[in-house]
Amino acid sequence: MPAFAQWTMDHEVMDPVAMGRVFTLEEEYAWFDETSQAEDDVQWTVLLNKDQRIIGSCGLHRIHDPAGPEFGILIGDKREWGKRYAAEIIDLIKRFVLEELQMHRMHLKVFVANGKAVRAYERSGFLIIKKDVEPRYNNAENYHMELNF
Repeated sequence: MPAFAQWTMDHEVMDPVAMGRVFTLEEEYAWFDETSQAEDDVQWTVLLNKDQRIIGSCGLHRIHDPAGPEFGILIGDKREWGKRYAAEIIDLIKRFVLEELQMHRMHLKVFVANGKAVRAYERSGFLIIKKDVEPRYNNAENYHMELNF
């Protein structure tokens, strides 16, 4: 948990995914406890193969939703940014959704201002479905994106 707590208190890491909001250690533990006990969520820690170092996390939320689960990812280790790990992770999650959940779709929300993430999702096949605002984050604009496979 220390790596995650370090990332969620770092504005450079969190600004693109939480629009300026950072999280306290207590909030991070509460979120972890909630998602790890939820029957409708699955979370994974992202490890670098070469040295088993934790570089981020990803997960699926509402996995029983007929519209498909919602995907989320955070590469928190800034040394690993820009290395296209998201594409590999998305491929692995797609396989899980297809084989384990027997679904052919997943979706996500991403802030419009997080252009790098938007481009990474588009390269992986996600399409922008709609654009709206997120009241919890000062009405920041976000895209709803969907991947069908």
